[in-house]
Amino acid sequence: AATSAEGKTKVITPWKSPSSGLVSVLSKDQITAGNGQKKDILPGKGVLATRTACNVFRYLELMGTVPTHFVRQVENDVFLARCCEMIPLEVIVRRIASGSLLKRFPQFKNGQRLEALILEYTLKDDDAGDPFITREEILSSSIRVTAQDLDRIEELAHRTFHLVESAWASVDVTLVDFKLEFGFSGADRRLVLADVVDNDSWRIWRGGEATQMMDKQVYRNMEIPGHFQISDIQREQVLAIYSWVAERTSFFVDHALCRRGGSFAGEAPLVGVIMGSQSDWPTMKLAVNKLIELRVPYEVKIVSAHRTPERMFAYAKSAHRRGLRVIIAGAGGAAHLPGMTAALTHLPVLGVPIQSRVLSGKDSLLSIVQMPRGVPVGTLAIGESGATNAAILAASILAASDRFPEIETALQQMRSSQTEAVTDEPVLEQNDPPAVALTPSVVAPAAASEVRIPLVSAPVFSGEPLRRGSVIGVLGGGQLGRMLGTAAAQMGYKLHVFCPDPMSPAFDVAAQTHIASYTDERALAEFAGQVDVVTFEFENVPLDCARFLAKYCPLRPSCRLLEVCQNRILEKLFLNEAANQPTVEYLPVQFPLNADTKNKIGSFRFPAVLKTATGGYDGYGQVILQSWPADAEKMFVSRFKSTSFVLEQFVEIATELSVVVARGRDGQCVTLPVSENLHENHILRRSTVPARVSEVIAEKARQVSVAVADAADLCGVLCVELFVLADEHSTVMVNELAPRPHNSGHWSIDACSVSQFQLQVRTACNLPLPTPRLLCARVEMINLLGDEIDSLDHHWENPNAVVHVYGKTAARPGRKMGHVTILHHDQ
Repeated sequence: AATSAEGKTKVITPWKSPSSGLVSVLSKDQITAGNGQKKDILPGKGVLATRTACNVFRYLELMGTVPTHFVRQVENDVFLARCCEMIPLEVIVRRIASGSLLKRFPQFKNGQRLEALILEYTLKDDDAGDPFITREEILSSSIRVTAQDLDRIEELAHRTFHLVESAWASVDVTLVDFKLEFGFSGADRRLVLADVVDNDSWRIWRGGEATQMMDKQVYRNMEIPGHFQISDIQREQVLAIYSWVAERTSFFVDHALCRRGGSFAGEAPLVGVIMGSQSDWPTMKLAVNKLIELRVPYEVKIVSAHRTPERMFAYAKSAHRRGLRVIIAGAGGAAHLPGMTAALTHLPVLGVPIQSRVLSGKDSLLSIVQMPRGVPVGTLAIGESGATNAAILAASILAASDRFPEIETALQQMRSSQTEAVTDEPVLEQNDPPAVALTPSVVAPAAASEVRIPLVSAPVFSGEPLRRGSVIGVLGGGQLGRMLGTAAAQMGYKLHVFCPDPMSPAFDVAAQTHIASYTDERALAEFAGQVDVVTFEFENVPLDCARFLAKYCPLRPSCRLLEVCQNRILEKLFLNEAANQPTVEYLPVQFPLNADTKNKIGSFRFPAVLKTATGGYDGYGQVILQSWPADAEKMFVSRFKSTSFVLEQFVEIATELSVVVARGRDGQCVTLPVSENLHENHILRRSTVPARVSEVIAEKARQVSVAVADAADLCGVLCVELFVLADEHSTVMVNELAPRPHNSGHWSIDACSVSQFQLQVRTACNLPLPTPRLLCARVEMINLLGDEIDSLDHHWENPNAVVHVYGKTAARPGRKMGHVTILHHDQ
């Protein structure tokens, strides 16, 4: 189809034909600022922008008081919208006084909250720089709007701001200001919110702090020499922010459901979606998504047949009187809710069996489908497919009546889209047999297809402890996963391990293993369907893998913390700005070097340590420099296979410490006693507890670690590695973070009332966090490296030594093969 319009960040094209009344809106990967003075390509930005915009539009649609041109999302980077005659104005609404507003309103202070919103207009004119324009100037211009139109625009702009402000506040983000565009839709010229509302449209501050900008302003503030010259580090920083925003806006729909109970405003619900408990919501949310898509007014309630029978009785008896026409009931286990509801109402009841952990939902299915004669329940498939199909059936029941033509139209559009999505021939890979050779007796290889992801990507998780027998999934199969599995089994939980390496040590203690690539979404989806919560035992899990799993089940800790800990530059930015903690002086280094970086390197104090920005552990990916070599790019890029580095000032260290912090969903924090660590050749050799430092330093280390965990909004286990500098103040400074249990905490298995792995289980399963106590006067943990694993006799003979062997096959030099914990019962 021919392009109707193309801007700096989007392309608008007629959908199927100009007469359809619809357009597709494609978000581009381009980002611009300063009226085109800055321009760069950010691969993946278009997908993130579309996710954000669709999340916002769905939220506004649910709230029902702001009409928009949005129809539905059709591709990762495309949504459908109604054709509009756009009004060439941008409407800017401000809550916080900042930026250019201060020049026009000098009576306000920077950062001042405005109790009364300020609304301004700019004229859409790139050549003139989008100048401000007054209401009077608009009415006297050639723009086709009346005073009544402007009144309506201002009303909708204020209403939209209050709604979006409330949604952002629900995830602890302050909406500073935003810009909107409006248009006239249809023959009746109905005024609607149009264009897009995404991360280029607003300014937002995480936690209400101006230093925590999570919007396009970060890009505006960057020093970039020219068009398309953004560095890899800068690109990663901007994309990380846009990804964070896309993830957080997925919570907007949940916020709407909490505020409105699910129904479209102004319309009485026609379908009741009920479930037995909060744990059923991740499945039943898919029914809600489909009802939204099909324009079916609905309500959502938790109605338990066992725990709230009076509520169930009242709900079913009043359903028809309140205007409901269909009930969708989801239940697991005994699954009596659909049948009991059907016995109390003449309305059609559609039962959705919730997949259980014990019998995979078969018990739920049989309980719902085996109803006595005369009390029917239309029973769907187990789990996600059943929930989605229940919504489609409910819409079909309503569409059979002539009273709901818009639902019938939506159903027809959905089925047409499904039909058009089926190709005539399979998608063939390079080595597949040709399509013309297929015969009925030959099964063609399955075409690579997307694993379906729910429209509302962030499930709502209960704060209740996971019941005994629940399954913890862990990404990674190393020794930390092995020790986690032992702790989980002791506490009554099962461990499923996902790792590509078939020789993973953690497989020895796993109830089930998943051997597949971290990029295999089908394997990941199967894994997610079998576990109750996911954690990880090493921080270099691909971020896309973690994000994919987070859409299906709780991930402890979060994707955001994982992202920060994977990149040393993001980690230092987080420590300096979010956690307000000092670090060593550092400089991001991106090859090829630009003039600014060269100048900064020239004034940097050596000796220094150059580290790869990503990857690297136990000394890998770093080198000590006495000065900056002339052939640095050739030397380091080829050696480390990376172009992104960080240069850190070399500091004199008196002691290295670490603190393992566990933090629950409720913010409760506990720490293991402070560990003193000795490294040899950059590899941890020995940890001693208590650390041989003063109580003042130990307490400072603990306080710093807790502050970092709070700033990260940690839910899980985090190890904070610290330096005690050899200066007159014995400065305590954070070196690195590990969002998992740590080698320096292995001693806790044998010498602490609660080990770091038990804390990982507790945070994953929402269990209480008791304060760990040291069970002996002093303890040492010594790593067994390489072939030391073959010389254990003196440890076996020591009654105070506990040996841990990791089960690895090849004993390479420097490889951690096990550890020994030595308990000292006196100082």
